[in-house]
Amino acid sequence: MQIPRHVIERLKLSWGDKASALDCYAEVRLYDPMSSWECYLFAMDAQEETVSCLLVSNMCRVDISTVSILTLASMYNSEGEPPLVDTHFRRRSILSILKRYKSDT
Repeated sequence: MQIPRHVIERLKLSWGDKASALDCYAEVRLYDPMSSWECYLFAMDAQEETVSCLLVSNMCRVDISTVSILTLASMYNSEGEPPLVDTHFRRRSILSILKRYKSDT
């Protein structure tokens, strides 16, 4: 999983109070092309070991979680493929993404 340095720096700026209040932007979208699973990264700790993310599965189950980078890097689908980084994703407010999925349920 390759995340550009400037994006990592933006994720690190959102760690703490901004992430807790969801007053930040999703900077990275990971997805599984074989399912409806998505993961939006919106904050990262200073040591670059942990990220806060919004996980969406089956287009209806939404969870906000803090996970280690190693956990994300070790994930794979039923075909043994890791999640892909959406290279066309443009940063969006994490609240707007959350509202979108909450209104779909």
